[in-house]
Amino acid sequence: MKINLVLFNKKEIRNIKNGYHLNSKYWQEWKNKLPSLPLELREIAIGMILGDACMYKKSNNALIKFEQGYKQEDFLLHLFNIFKIYCFMEKPGIRVTLYGDRKGLVKSLWFKTFTHNSFSEI
Repeated sequence: MKINLVLFNKKEIRNIKNGYHLNSKYWQEWKNKLPSLPLELREIAIGMILGDACMYKKSNNALIKFEQGYKQEDFLLHLFNIFKIYCFMEKPGIRVTLYGDRKGLVKSLWFKTFTHNSFSEI
């Protein structure tokens, strides 16, 4: 699946996937048909929220944001692989260091899930 970029008023809009806006009825119905979070993923999510991840409510449900420093890239990629069914992102995002000795190098990697009632239950 590819995320298409649409230009509107010189702003880049990245919330189109497979020709549908991520807030469209198509994707909302798709999300609602997903099963609840399996017990193992629920336990991982809770552990990560107690540690490095953060959770916040957007609209009616919650989402989780995972972020790890560049030295934990393999760990973040593993988390992404096990949670990717609950993400619209194709791959994790990258933050770049703006100042200092590591200027221009990867600072951290991150990804967010979409909102889902399983996350709200947590």
